[in-house]
Amino acid sequence: MMIKIAQSLLYRKSVINDVKKNIAALIGALVLVFAIPYANAQEIEFSGYLEPQIMVVKQGDDWLQLNSNRLRAEASSELSEQITFNANVIFLTYHGKKDWNFLDYIPENLKSQIPKSSHALFDFAYQDTIFLDNAFLKIRLKQFDLTIGKQQLSFGTGYAWNPTNLFNVKNITDPTYEQPGKNAIRSDISLTERSSITLLVQVKEKLDRSGAFVRWTFPLLHLDVSAVAAQKYWTLGNYQTFDFSAQKRQMFGVDFAGELLGLGVWGEFGRNIMGQSKDFSEILFGADYTWESGFYFMAEFYHNSLAKSNWKTYSVSDWMRYINGEILTVTKNQTYIHMSYPATDLIDISLSSIVSVSDKSAAFIPTLRYSWFQNLTLTVIGQVYTGKSGTAFGKNLGDGGLMRARLFF
Repeated sequence: MMIKIAQSLLYRKSVINDVKKNIAALIGALVLVFAIPYANAQEIEFSGYLEPQIMVVKQGDDWLQLNSNRLRAEASSELSEQITFNANVIFLTYHGKKDWNFLDYIPENLKSQIPKSSHALFDFAYQDTIFLDNAFLKIRLKQFDLTIGKQQLSFGTGYAWNPTNLFNVKNITDPTYEQPGKNAIRSDISLTERSSITLLVQVKEKLDRSGAFVRWTFPLLHLDVSAVAAQKYWTLGNYQTFDFSAQKRQMFGVDFAGELLGLGVWGEFGRNIMGQSKDFSEILFGADYTWESGFYFMAEFYHNSLAKSNWKTYSVSDWMRYINGEILTVTKNQTYIHMSYPATDLIDISLSSIVSVSDKSAAFIPTLRYSWFQNLTLTVIGQVYTGKSGTAFGKNLGDGGLMRARLFF
């Protein structure tokens, strides 16, 4: 289910833990957001959006719907020429079909392997929540920038997939949608105009389990190239034995972006050294071109050596790891093709297709974006699966779509 019925069990747990562990910080942030204007109104800026959304998904013979209302309230301030502050709080409410079971979206022959007494372990429920999404302080020094707190960690040059980013997983039906913030300490060191080093640490309870990331960016001909090294503890769940112990994952890779023969080109490569499971590699290449008429075409190819080529050998764990965002794919080789065109000054239409080269299945995602008013946009996204049940983009994932409005303030 590509428009996520459940964005992931891991994301749900992280949000719940944030609420439980950081409720004092949340209250403090709210006090700060609403109190600062009275103390120094000329230096604080408020913004945000209200986003009502309705999603429909086919499950068997039934069409199910989930409605959500998302309010993002953001405050930012330049405390001085060297110091800036940014924070935002997300309020989320859900209505309609809030209780789901992941087993309804994996092939029937695999679902039958799970004892009915264990089906409840795959339940997922959307819950109303309030959480601190981002809250960070940025200090600009002569030699480098230092960012401390919950912040966006968006690395890699790929559009639909980012093999060199161990911190976030994109929703493949809407890859540009905002990602949740991650708590980290980050330093960006400028070497030359086109060369820099990024250092990042994610502090955990045990020092030896903290995440680390190093990225050196430098020019090479018409390309900007980055050498990347990262380490974090990673859960690769076994959904038959229910073993969810984390293991060390070390990734060494490279990414690039630039222009070649009039085309925009980019790519990523990551080699992953695992503490327990099998080592694996990920490869991504992409290119795009825009015509004078405004017509845009983009294509990406993604390979994951951990995944399988034969769809008949996909396991329960393969599917659940994919649905939970533990891995980026259930199939070894796939492509993402995206075409868009500005039908009018206010309407953009696009069509994306995700094709498994390995098992010959495909999903199609038509999208319409309408700038209704200056500060109000309407987005409609559809999803249609054409593969056999059990393939990477089979009918078992459920056709459907969503309609989303976003009012900025």
